[in-house]
Amino acid sequence: MAAPDKTELLGRWTVESVNERPVSDGQLVFMQFTEDSRVAGKASCNRFTGGYTLSGSELRFAQMASTRMACAELLMEQERRFLVALSQVVRVRIANGVLVLTDTNGNDLVKAWRSEDTP
Repeated sequence: MAAPDKTELLGRWTVESVNERPVSDGQLVFMQFTEDSRVAGKASCNRFTGGYTLSGSELRFAQMASTRMACAELLMEQERRFLVALSQVVRVRIANGVLVLTDTNGNDLVKAWRSEDTP
């Protein structure tokens, strides 16, 4: 499968699963990739932002900054899993309209689908 170019990555992606576990019902988790190599979004409770580098199919995220609001423990745990997963990403592919971020062993860490609106 060919590596996605940057224009395919740009825009908003709604996360459907983290470490093969579905995102909790009714919780919006998303990532927005920009042309200037920035990513921002909502990790469950809190917003996050940081940088990324894309080279072929290799994708790396810089350390993320996030707000610090507290919410239900289930959502805080989901948010922690998501942010840790982003720190472990080394590869990206887009297959059948799904963004898949993987680790060094090829494990799927995050799956997301393209979405149009930004809240």
